[in-house]
Amino acid sequence: MTKIRRAVAKQETTAKPVCETTLTAGEQSVLKVFRQYLMTPGQMLCFYGPTLTNYSKPLTQLINKQMLIAERFRGGYSLTLRGFTAMKHSAAPR
Repeated sequence: MTKIRRAVAKQETTAKPVCETTLTAGEQSVLKVFRQYLMTPGQMLCFYGPTLTNYSKPLTQLINKQMLIAERFRGGYSLTLRGFTAMKHSAAPR
């Protein structure tokens, strides 16, 4: 089992339900980027340059809410199952 999968499994058992978490506009924007690229849990998405700078606060907030995992690769982030669920519900096209 990879490090990412172990972290995702651990977070599934300790995380609050997604419905109890309110997302800021910045956090929703980050999840919208993950949705744009059809990301699933455990897949790494890389943010770089001005995008990484602009999204640094929402990315940190999503990590603290156990919705993202910061990868060793600079600017690389992966969704957790919790983040994937939030992405599907909060960033849904209207």
